[in-house]
Amino acid sequence: LPLCAVYLGLGYCLELAGVVPEVASEAFKYVVARAPSIVPLIIITASRSYLQAAHVTRPIIEASIIANVINFVADWVLIYGDAGLVSLGLPAVGLEPQGVFGVGVASTITAVIQAVIMVRAIQKIPFEPGTESVRTIRWDLMKKLGMVGLPVGLHMLAEVGFFALVQVLMGGLGSLATASHQAALSIASLTFSACLGVGMATSVQVGRGIGENDPLKVRYSSYAGVLFGVGFMSLTAIVMWLFPRELIGMISPEPGVIEMGAMLLIVAGFFQIVDAIQAITAGALRGAARTRETFIVNLVGHWAVGLPVGCILCYVLDFGPVGLWWGLTTGLAVVAVVLSFFAWRMVHTPLKSI
Repeated sequence: LPLCAVYLGLGYCLELAGVVPEVASEAFKYVVARAPSIVPLIIITASRSYLQAAHVTRPIIEASIIANVINFVADWVLIYGDAGLVSLGLPAVGLEPQGVFGVGVASTITAVIQAVIMVRAIQKIPFEPGTESVRTIRWDLMKKLGMVGLPVGLHMLAEVGFFALVQVLMGGLGSLATASHQAALSIASLTFSACLGVGMATSVQVGRGIGENDPLKVRYSSYAGVLFGVGFMSLTAIVMWLFPRELIGMISPEPGVIEMGAMLLIVAGFFQIVDAIQAITAGALRGAARTRETFIVNLVGHWAVGLPVGCILCYVLDFGPVGLWWGLTTGLAVVAVVLSFFAWRMVHTPLKSI
């Protein structure tokens, strides 16, 4: 609930932060519609981690597929109203087009459905023998979860907050920059999702390797994750470099958005690779409960290096939106290099010392 209040407050202050009025107004409508989804999103995050650790990943995929289908239909209907219903072969019911607000409502509905599916999947996992009646709270484990989890949350805040700030800065550069940024970022986020999954899997396997006192499993899981992520992102980077306009054209037909978005997508091809390295090495360190390093490195890399570089390139050297994206790339590269060193040192450290 406090997060919902913060979320709404930030959305209300977008225009004060320099975002152009027409963008700020529509963004606030979206924020209002999305605020209730914070609770189910937290449930989804916790449920996903539990299912991954239990090696029960099928419900995660099923929930994602079902959620995407429902989200697509709900988006279509709520954005366009009766026109959307008629285009799907359904009768009109007097529904007015909701636009951006409808997108937020659809996403909130989808989050609730996805959370219910994943919680039901957890309920179907059988208890281990002798634990059926255990319902007490282990405060020692709660304390450990807090000590390990708080830096993970701060790490995500440092990284996601930096990307969110870049979005706000884009809003100050006008609607064209905002639309181009969002189009390019949507494609980059889609490809990054594969590395995010590999990073989570690496975290689980490293944690299991430490629990089994198997140093080779810890080492090979870390190396395999990085190799897979870099290999996959290298392929997607090549596609972005070869077909930037075609990819942006799949999202927006506007010539200005295609032109500027294509320039951003070329930069995205570079940060795809370093983004994969930092995501997977962070996952490996997370599996070893080494979460403070990932938080500190992300905080310094993004905010002390990436942000100044991006602002200088954008506002001083007049690179515009492309300059902000090179700032993103620089920050990610710094994080990737430092976390790689920490991960390498971790996998070559005796397990008893981890």
